[in-house]
Amino acid sequence: MEEPDVIAAQQAFPRHRLLVFDNYPVNDYNRNRLLLGPLDRRAASLSHYLAGISWNEMNEQKASQIALFTEAEYAWNPAVYSPDLAWEAALQEIGGEAYEALKVFADANRSGRFLGNLQAPTLASLTQAVREAYEAGADLSVPAGALKEYVQKMSNAPDELRRKLPGLADETAPWLDKLERSAVAVNDALDLLQAMADRDDPSADAALKRLEQSLEALRANPKETATGVVDPFVAFASEEYHKLKQRYLALALPYGMRAFPVGVATEAEVILYASSPDEVRGTLKVEFPEGWIVKDAVQQIALPGNGRTSAYAYGADVTVPAGALPGYIHFRFEEDEGRVVTASMYVQPANMTNEGYRELVLADAPNAFWRLDDLSNTLVDISGNDLHGIYRSEVERGVPGATNDGNAAVRFAGGYAEVPSTSEVSPVGPFTIEAWIRPEVVAGGDGQGIVEKYSAPARNGYLIRLDGGNRLMAFTMSSTDASYVVGGPSIGLGEWHHVAAVFDGVSLVIYLDGIEVGRNEKAIIPEAGPISLKIGARGDDRVRRFTGGIDDVAFYSKALSAAEIAEHFLVGVR
Repeated sequence: MEEPDVIAAQQAFPRHRLLVFDNYPVNDYNRNRLLLGPLDRRAASLSHYLAGISWNEMNEQKASQIALFTEAEYAWNPAVYSPDLAWEAALQEIGGEAYEALKVFADANRSGRFLGNLQAPTLASLTQAVREAYEAGADLSVPAGALKEYVQKMSNAPDELRRKLPGLADETAPWLDKLERSAVAVNDALDLLQAMADRDDPSADAALKRLEQSLEALRANPKETATGVVDPFVAFASEEYHKLKQRYLALALPYGMRAFPVGVATEAEVILYASSPDEVRGTLKVEFPEGWIVKDAVQQIALPGNGRTSAYAYGADVTVPAGALPGYIHFRFEEDEGRVVTASMYVQPANMTNEGYRELVLADAPNAFWRLDDLSNTLVDISGNDLHGIYRSEVERGVPGATNDGNAAVRFAGGYAEVPSTSEVSPVGPFTIEAWIRPEVVAGGDGQGIVEKYSAPARNGYLIRLDGGNRLMAFTMSSTDASYVVGGPSIGLGEWHHVAAVFDGVSLVIYLDGIEVGRNEKAIIPEAGPISLKIGARGDDRVRRFTGGIDDVAFYSKALSAAEIAEHFLVGVR
C-alpha cells in the first residue's frame, strides 16, 4: 500500500478520514499457506492520511503473532520501520529459547502475494549456490556443506517447536510435517548431485531411489512450505540424473532471431549443452546464405566428460553484405559417435550508425527518455521535456546496463517507477515505446508489465508487457474498446533484449531485438487517461510487477520505422 493508493481513496471519499482494514496476514484465500513474514510494502507516509489502521489475522492465532508484532512496530513508528529488523525482534520475542527453530520455520513460510517475491529466502540462496557450482563444474564441498547444515536445522526445528512452543506447534502441525518432509527431499536431492559430481554411479542410483520415495511423501502433504524452492531444486537434481544417463546433447541460442548490421562482422553465438561421463568430440558447422561471409564456419570441438550438464559457448563472426535479404544461420553439431543436434537463428540485415546509443535516441526526438541510470529516488528524463518520475518500493539501482556505452540500469524486485500523466505520454494517435529488458522469471498469469499507462482494465491508454509465457504483447485502448498483439518466442531469462511497440495510426506492431514479431492491422486508436505511466508494473493498479532489469525506456509521439527500431537495437548491442 503506497501513498497514491490512499490519496485516491481519500479523493473518492472527501468528507471522511480513512480507516484502513489491512488484509494481512489472513490466509483464508489459501488455507494451505501460512504467512509468517513481516509486514512489508506499506509506505511510511500513510500515517499522514489515515485515521487508523487494523489488521486481519490468520485462523492460526499464535502463528499470526509474528506478522502482528511487525505490524505493531510499523504502527508505532512508520518512519523508521524496517521489515527485517521487526521480523527478527518478533521471532526473538515469540520464540524465546526456540528462536532459531522458529526462524527456520518462519523463513520457510515467508511467502505470499503481499510479500513480494521472497519464498524461503535462506533455503533459496543455499540451493541456488549448489546449483550454480554444479553447473559450473566446480567443487561442491563448500555450498553443499552449507546446505547440508541448514537442512539439518530444517529437520530438527519441528521437534524443538513441539517441545518448546506447543501451542504454536499444535495449530501449525501440518506445516511442521511438511517442513520435515521437505528437509528429507532436499537432502536426497543434494546427495544425488554430489554422487553425480563424484561420478559415483551406484550412489547416484541409490540416491535417486530415495529421492523418489521422499518426493512421494512430500506430495502427500498438500500444505505449502518453501514454495517455489524445494520442488525446483529436486526437479533439477532428477533432470540432471536422467540427462547423464541419456548422454544429453543440445544446441541453444541466446538470440533465436535478431537484426545484424550490414557490412560489419558480428558474432553469432551458440551454446552447446552436454552431459556425459566421457569426453564428447565432434564438429560444429555453420551454414549461411550465399554471399554472406562467416569466419570459423567449421570448428573441431572436444568437451570434457565431467558427469554434469555443462554449457559451452561458441561463436562465428558473420558479415552480412549490402543488399542481403533476411535469412537463417544454421548451426549443426555432429558428434563423432553419430548424434547430431541443430539450432537456427533468423537474421534481419539492417544499417547501423556510428552514433552512440544516447545520441541516436535523442536524435529521433523522443517525448521522454529515461536511461534508468539514476542513483537517487528520482527517475530522470533526459529528453529535455523534464518528464521526471519516482521509484517506488524495491528497486536496485546502478546494476550493469543493457547498452554498450557503460550506462547503468535498474533491477526491479517488487518495485516499479512512476511518471505523472501528461499529454506528452498520453497519445491519441501514433506512438512508439521502446525499452531494454532482462527478465528473471516467467511470471505466468497476466504476465509482467514493462511500460503501461491506462486508467481502467483495458481502457484509455496503452501498454507493452510480457504475457504469462514471457512472450511480448502490446495493447492500445479507447474508452470503449481495446486491441492487442502478441508474438515472438518466449523471451529467455538472464539476457538483455530490446523490445518495442509501434502504433502508426492503423497498425500496432511489436519488435524483439530489432525484428518484427507481431502485427495487428486494425488496432484501436488510444484515448488519453489521467493515470500515471508505470515502468515495471501494470498500468491501472501497479500489480503484475516486473522482476529483472529494465533500461533505456523511451516514448515517442510518432511511429518509428522498422529500420529505425533495428538500428536502435544494433547500436545498443554494438
